Amino acid sequence: MAQPADVQIRSGSHEDYSRLVFDWPTKPAFNVTSPSPGTLEITFNSEANLNVGQGSIEPVSNILGVEVLSQSPAKVKVTIPEGSRHRSFFAGSKMVLDVYNPPGGALPKKNLSVENAATPQAPAPSTPKAQPQQAEPSDTASTVDATAMPDPDELADAGNSERRTAAEVQLVQEEEIEQAKVITNPNLISISSSKSTGLAVFERGDELWIVNDKKDALINPQVSGPNADYFLPLKELDIDKGKAFITKTVARNFIRTQGGGLLWKVIITPREPRSEPVLPERMNVPDNAARGGKIVWPFEEPGQVMMTTDPLTGQPIIIVTAQSSKDFSGRQYSFVDFDVMPSYAGLVIVPKVDDLSVAVKSYGVEISRPAGLAIVSEKIIAENAPVRPKDSAPSDASRIFDFANWQLGGVKALADNQNIILSGINELPKNARDEDLMTLAKTNLANAMGAEALGFLDIIESRNEDIANTPEFRAIRGAAHAIDYKTEKAFADLSVDDLQRFEEIGFWKAYALADLGDWQQAIEVLPEKAEPLYDYPDLVQTRVGLVAAEVALRGGDVDMADEILTLIDRHKDDLYPPQKAALSYLQGEAARQKGDYETTMQLWEPLTTGSDDLYRAKAGLALTRLQVDQNELPIGKAIDNLERLRYAWRGDELEAQINYWLGRTYFEGREFVKGLNIMREAAAVAAGTDFGQRITNEMADVFSTLFLTDALDKITPLQAMALYEQFTELVPTGERGDKIVERLADRLTQADILDKAGELLSYQLTHRLDGLEAYNIGAKLAAIRLIDNKPDEAIAALNIAAQKLKELPEEQQTQARTQTIALLRARALSRQGRPDQALVLLNNLDPNPTVNRLRADIAWTAGYWDDAAIALEDVILDQNMSLSRPLDKEDSALIMQRAVALSLSGNRIALANMREKYAGAMAQTDQARVFEVITRPRQSSALADRDTLMGIVSEVDLFSDFLDSYKSTSTEPSN
Repeated sequence: MAQPADVQIRSGSHEDYSRLVFDWPTKPAFNVTSPSPGTLEITFNSEANLNVGQGSIEPVSNILGVEVLSQSPAKVKVTIPEGSRHRSFFAGSKMVLDVYNPPGGALPKKNLSVENAATPQAPAPSTPKAQPQQAEPSDTASTVDATAMPDPDELADAGNSERRTAAEVQLVQEEEIEQAKVITNPNLISISSSKSTGLAVFERGDELWIVNDKKDALINPQVSGPNADYFLPLKELDIDKGKAFITKTVARNFIRTQGGGLLWKVIITPREPRSEPVLPERMNVPDNAARGGKIVWPFEEPGQVMMTTDPLTGQPIIIVTAQSSKDFSGRQYSFVDFDVMPSYAGLVIVPKVDDLSVAVKSYGVEISRPAGLAIVSEKIIAENAPVRPKDSAPSDASRIFDFANWQLGGVKALADNQNIILSGINELPKNARDEDLMTLAKTNLANAMGAEALGFLDIIESRNEDIANTPEFRAIRGAAHAIDYKTEKAFADLSVDDLQRFEEIGFWKAYALADLGDWQQAIEVLPEKAEPLYDYPDLVQTRVGLVAAEVALRGGDVDMADEILTLIDRHKDDLYPPQKAALSYLQGEAARQKGDYETTMQLWEPLTTGSDDLYRAKAGLALTRLQVDQNELPIGKAIDNLERLRYAWRGDELEAQINYWLGRTYFEGREFVKGLNIMREAAAVAAGTDFGQRITNEMADVFSTLFLTDALDKITPLQAMALYEQFTELVPTGERGDKIVERLADRLTQADILDKAGELLSYQLTHRLDGLEAYNIGAKLAAIRLIDNKPDEAIAALNIAAQKLKELPEEQQTQARTQTIALLRARALSRQGRPDQALVLLNNLDPNPTVNRLRADIAWTAGYWDDAAIALEDVILDQNMSLSRPLDKEDSALIMQRAVALSLSGNRIALANMREKYAGAMAQTDQARVFEVITRPRQSSALADRDTLMGIVSEVDLFSDFLDSYKSTSTEPSN
């Protein structure tokens, strides 16, 4: 029976913290909890004789006491000041506890008391060992402050007064540096529902997937903890029978789940969990057979079997949820027929064959095939020597990939070759082992298994870091990244200088750039000849060739595209349905570019009703555009087609393209509001790309053209206002934007939507304009406010306009502009009930027709009849009436208005003069009888009172023409 380890406890004092060290001979697992304030309990998963060496406990500030609670397992209670932070870590096999100064500063040093409450003795064989409890993600868990670095030189071994070795010092430094790189406190993702829910939690690359098996359940994952922002936002993905939430993984952290049913917890913590995974079991395995039997994970509460596809690689994934956190597969497994991904709840399988069956049984999760799972026995391995590629390289200096030699019999032989090579790899010398690993990487790459190739390359790099900088390694890894859709990493590897002499690399760079959406650069790097693709294996040729053909077509190189598509068409029957659809689509595009529209239609029309969603949408869009260009489809029908396509594909550049062309088609149909709304959606989908910027620029151009041309007159003022309010972000800065706002204000003013027009101009005047333009808009705004009967707001606008006029160069401070301010101010004063001030202001102006009209209007409105009669006489003279021909309505109205003013002022002499001068001309108007009655020497008593006289003439706003001139022009009105 193993003897308990002898573990010495020693202490050390530092400026900011005190240290306790447990000298274990080998590194044990441990757990630190805080059952109460000021108390820590350290539990190790091993038994030990915990001793205090002579002289090893020195006076310290922050460790008040140490009590040995148990020796089997080793358990210690440490008393510390309340509020002190602490951290724990390993330096080699030494467990270190640091306690930092409390908020009030370090306590006085005191001798450390050590109590031994447990007598060290070997436990009885029948006594089970106590297991330490796993700390929950709360304030009871050990808190590590990665910013406070200890001085490793101060870790003295007081027992023999010797310093630590350089190796131990380096271990401490490396430990602390790594601690600083990772999340050091637990974080929690909670999943709750009103329905009992099964869950699968697993890692896929650098992503953490959380999958529930209730599509209609109200699953609301909540992330909490000190690093919650790191995990947000959770990406959401609808899958078969449920929903997946995807976030990032964390380096050097562990994941475990807790609970089940209505409430699940996913705990992400730097502390290694104690829970044990469920191990697989083989069942019904026949003797001496290469195939047969099945594998079972004996879950107690399995959930549902769900199918989905990796959104990046397109690989099928089978997910089996669990109803309880105790059912999980744990580490990664690799079998001949399938792989099992690392899982912390449930089971996740990546099939390598098409007929793999996964079923939930009463005894767990069963994995099988109709003919049984593949089994590679020791005998078979021994009888088959490893099959390795020939020691050769491409003869062409422009080539770096020798896929024809690397594929080793293709996909069908891949699993057997892989198992045969791996079976003997541990017996080989290091160099030969690395060579075999590289063989496996090349073989997987040649068979389009990018992820598997990367796995072997990672192992090689971990064993020999220098190899990662060699050109061939970078080329192989870059191609594997590209096949695995890790395109940014692929482009980085493929762009190293030493690879640019290989023309073949251009195909792979173009492949990566196309996936990144950088089609222009892909066109630039695509080689001029397709020869390297000729001897590519079919799987790789199809993947790379279809993209290369599209790049060539986008660059207008139809001959290159035709050559590549002909290569792929030779093995068309072996293509997957999506690849067949891609081939037909690109062949149709090549025909279109050659002007062969009949062939294009024949190739694209079946795709529009086919089963492939992507190419149903792409072909539908392309066919609609072609038919519109050929005038074979009316705008209304084109809109209907594109509207249906909006719901056929979501989430990438294709959705943006569909919305872009739909928006343009709406513009052609003069439905600008719909068009801009659709374009906005397209720009949002393509945000951050060149295409997104192109859409935004085109929206701005359409918006500006609409408001700055006669197109604005072809929509209603309310439509124009709605467009402006919805798409304010498209208003350009500077003079062009100011002109748009002014034109919209004119349009609204013409439609008597005066309040909105005033708001627009008021914002311009206050925030955007200066100089002469500010004066002009200030005067215009004042006129609009006066038309809208808002004299107070008119005065406010005039004050700004007057100030801006004073700031102009002297030659621009013209008499006409000064008079305009005075006229508008006088009108505003009169409407405020201050006619005397208004008339005084006008008396300071040189007479002219506009001044005379405003003076007459103010006097008439105020009831100043003498002044009104005098001003109306000036107005009549300004009209230069001809009495030899019939008077028009305005002239006769002016004559009647002055006659009433004279009558109300009692000026019988002037009234008699009017009768003599205008009686003949007025006799020919419909006002003849009334004019004769008003101007006769003795009035009838019926016309003696003011109200009767005022009722004879209609209200005439003599200044309205001046104000109305601001409705139809953006320039200064003439006085």
